[in-house]
Formats: sequence, C-alpha cells, structure tokens
Amino acid sequence: CDSKRLREATANYYNCMSRLDSLVADLLAKLEKAGKADNTLILYIGDHGAQFSRGKTSVYDAGARIPMIVHWPGHVRAGSVRDELVSVTDILPTFLKAAGVKEPDGLSGRALQPLLEGEDVAGWRESLQFITTGAAPALGCLQFAFRTEHYKLIVTPDGQGDNRSAVAYLNQFNAHFIAGCKQEEIDAAPAMVRKAYAEYQTPPKFELYDLQQDPEEWVNLAGNPEYKGTLDQMLAGYREWQKEVGDPFADPANIKFWLDEQEMGRNTNYRGKKEFKWGYLDQFQRN
Repeated sequence: CDSKRLREATANYYNCMSRLDSLVADLLAKLEKAGKADNTLILYIGDHGAQFSRGKTSVYDAGARIPMIVHWPGHVRAGSVRDELVSVTDILPTFLKAAGVKEPDGLSGRALQPLLEGEDVAGWRESLQFITTGAAPALGCLQFAFRTEHYKLIVTPDGQGDNRSAVAYLNQFNAHFIAGCKQEEIDAAPAMVRKAYAEYQTPPKFELYDLQQDPEEWVNLAGNPEYKGTLDQMLAGYREWQKEVGDPFADPANIKFWLDEQEMGRNTNYRGKKEFKWGYLDQFQRN
C-alpha cells in the first residue's frame, strides 16, 4: 500500500532507527570510558518486526525477521554478514560459550561463535519455526510457520474466522495500530497486493511462499498444482519438527481447547481476576 499517510509513518519508523543508532553510540561510549569495550560481547536484537500491517503479530517475514547485530572485538570482523538461519534461541548458548560455561542439555539454540568468527559451518540449521497468537484474545489468531532459506509455509488452524490482528490494523484498534493499511489504501493497491491483504485478513489453511522469487510474500502458491510437492514436503518438515519438540499444538484437541479459551477471554475481564490462570497451561502438560 502507498499513501502520504503511510509514507509519513514509514519516515517516522526510520527516524526511530536513527535515534536508536545514536543511543547505542552513547552506550558504547560509556563502555569505552569504563575500559570494557575490548572485552565485551554485545548482541543487539529487536523483539519483532515493524508495527505495520503484515508486520508485528504476524508470521510473515516482516513480523518475524528481526535484526541481530553482534560486536565483539577480536572475534567478529566489522562489517561481516552471515546469511544462515539464526534464532533468538541461539543467544543463551552463545553467551554461555563466551563465558566458558558448559551449556545444559536440551537447549534448542546453537552457539553462534562459528558463524561470528567466519567459519564455514556444515550442517547448520536448515529451517526455522514460528508461532503467533496475536498476543491477546482481542487480537488472537493462531498461526504457525515453517521456513527454510527458499520457502515459507504458513498454517492457520480452522475455526477462527477473520485474523483479528489484521482487523486491528485495518480498523486502527488503538494507538499501536495506527500505521496499519486502511481499506481505501488497500483498494488503491495493485491486484496482487489486494489479494494478499484479503488472505491476511481471512487466511486460508495453508500459505506457501517462494522467498527467493517473492521475498515480500505476496503470491500464495499453496493452491498451485505445480507446487504441490513443495507444499507436501514443507508440511512434512513442519509435522516432523512438531513431533521432535513435543509441540502440544500437534494435537487438534489442544488447538480447539486453546481457541475456545481465547473466545472466553474476549468476553471475560480476566485481568481483573485475582490469580487468574489460563487452563491450557495445565491442559498441555496433561497431554
């Protein structure tokens, strides 16, 4: 979508990044003054993508792909870039290794030192998995994603209707969603973009994107017969990962339980109830 309003919102976002650069510089100056600059590992990340439509609260790359910048004198060459798939789960084992502490068994992340030090790493991670719940019942939409370097599979369980997060952006739910695309801005966009926003609001069960040819994830290939083999392969990889980690959402009964609780939460002042606890926490442990 393109409009004067959205261009101003984008400029404001870039201004935020500029101010961030200045503030990080201030912190680095303090570190230098303390004499610790040459012996400190600094890792900067964001916690989500930009708060625009198809960004934060989604499993599109605009919502899930975040910066990860590492500064570590003597270990990381300035200006170097790695393209491997990494995750915030890699931060803990990276810090533990840097501190000379043996990591506990069962961590899902991997120490980043081989990548940071410029090594060629065989057998690095081949896929990443994402989940979004919308962060609150009022914004709830349960979606999963399975991403490789080439493709992205998005799975939206049945029984949810419209994506409430997408509707929140569309209707400017509160001040956090004012940079969302309005309907008249979507209507003025090219047909490919209009179709993508329609699927964003009312998602199909499967979405499949070729990230090399379509990095903005505009064209859903899930219904294209030529990509049936790819869809099946990605879905099999996702199911195998669920089995490997013991994902409670692999059980359709747990999905229904969670969705029913979110529906209850939309009609309940659960924040006002002392010692309130979501039932799915116990439900998932029992299963």
